[in-house]
Amino acid sequence: MEIMMEQAYVQSALGLMGWDLWGALPPEGRAFRGRASAHLAKLAHEQITGAEALRLRDQIKPRLEEDCFENEYERAGLRRFVKKVDEQTVLPIELQNELREVIQTGQMVWREALKRADFQMQLPYMERLFELEKRVAICKNPDQPVFETLTQEVDEGISVETIQRLFAQLQEGLAPLLRQVASRDEGVDESVLDFTAPKADMEAFARYVVERVGFDFSKGSMGEVLHPMCYGIGPKDVRITTNYAKGPIEAAMSLLHESGHGMYNYSSNEQALRYGLWGGVHGSMHESQSRYIENILGRSEAFWRFLYPQAQRRFDGLRGVSFERFYRAFSKVKIGVKRLEADELSYSLHPILRFEIEKAYFDGQLQVKDFEEVWNEKHRQLFGLTPKNAAEGILQDIHWTSGHIGYFHSYTLGNLIGGQILEAQLAQNPDFYAQVERGEFGEIIEYLKDNIWQYGQLYNAGQLVERVTGKELSAQPFLRYLTNKFAR
Repeated sequence: MEIMMEQAYVQSALGLMGWDLWGALPPEGRAFRGRASAHLAKLAHEQITGAEALRLRDQIKPRLEEDCFENEYERAGLRRFVKKVDEQTVLPIELQNELREVIQTGQMVWREALKRADFQMQLPYMERLFELEKRVAICKNPDQPVFETLTQEVDEGISVETIQRLFAQLQEGLAPLLRQVASRDEGVDESVLDFTAPKADMEAFARYVVERVGFDFSKGSMGEVLHPMCYGIGPKDVRITTNYAKGPIEAAMSLLHESGHGMYNYSSNEQALRYGLWGGVHGSMHESQSRYIENILGRSEAFWRFLYPQAQRRFDGLRGVSFERFYRAFSKVKIGVKRLEADELSYSLHPILRFEIEKAYFDGQLQVKDFEEVWNEKHRQLFGLTPKNAAEGILQDIHWTSGHIGYFHSYTLGNLIGGQILEAQLAQNPDFYAQVERGEFGEIIEYLKDNIWQYGQLYNAGQLVERVTGKELSAQPFLRYLTNKFAR
């Protein structure tokens, strides 16, 4: 566990470097920063593949299923140690550093390619990145399909076959509902949302929103980046971010989303902290919590009945606008080409598109140079729309460029998990939305802490869903939630 703690110290430093990459690192500093991060990664790799770590791995691995541990946290922490040693001993540090360099450089190029709407500018980095991810997956598990290895890294225990089955269930129920509601909402006037405000006022409002819901600023800070993210630097140190370009309402919603990640990150119990299991379960469970806080809570009518008077007092652009007019515009269903601008009803289809492209590539059916063409065609099939350029289309997300390959499915799975958790929470607390409307979030947040957040990485996503809901993951609860909210 001392070795794993020292590994965490290096990851914390690398996390700070990642945070700084967007906030303060000047262009001339990138080369040295790349060498510094590679050196830290090399030190961590030498330790986790050294003689002491290998000796401990060989002693612990045969006994992981025995009844010889202090508790399940110790077993989980040591299982994590064994897995890390196993993976790092088969992953050459040169390969890891090459991957890290392509990601860091590619992210900087992505910013320029996005401005120019030029996929060809990004293409060489994307090709190298996908090929490197394939090599990493083959090193880790040469006997398993590459895409299975990548998705299992994100969502352990949820197979590609299961993901495909859940997505088919979702699409079957979602497609007719989306067409019906989008047609109904076509004439809804969104102009009431087209206002801005001084940046200081937008920052203050976003901070108020997340703090009121429950985000603890003694354990986190907020900032601004091009693409909102949450950085987990340590067990009680998270950095949540937003972007103010789209005005105060969406800036607050983006920060609320990242606060869900942040609260999950810093809420691990003492046992999880002791055994290095803090931070929450990567992938769909983490995405479920951010989207639960942003959407199920923060985009509900009850939430805005509570919050709207505060927004009206702060922003001249909302004065004289009735709540009903505002909320109809805010919750309008409008089919579009951008994931981050998608309404709650259509959003889940966007990650499915990316999942299908990834699977086709790793199945040998598609090359990276053809991604943009396939992306546009899939958009036409799913939404009846084609992006007008690469900035609207394939370059809209930084996630592939930042190494999140085999990750997109977790956004849609996170929505499914959120729907299932909501049903369980409503059964226990039927006063849920009445509490939200009164601005009382304590019981709701405590439920998430008690049932999910406190465990850190003790359980995987599937195990947590069954613990909380008593059932395997299904698409039906989320479809019921969407139907109840939008088919009115």
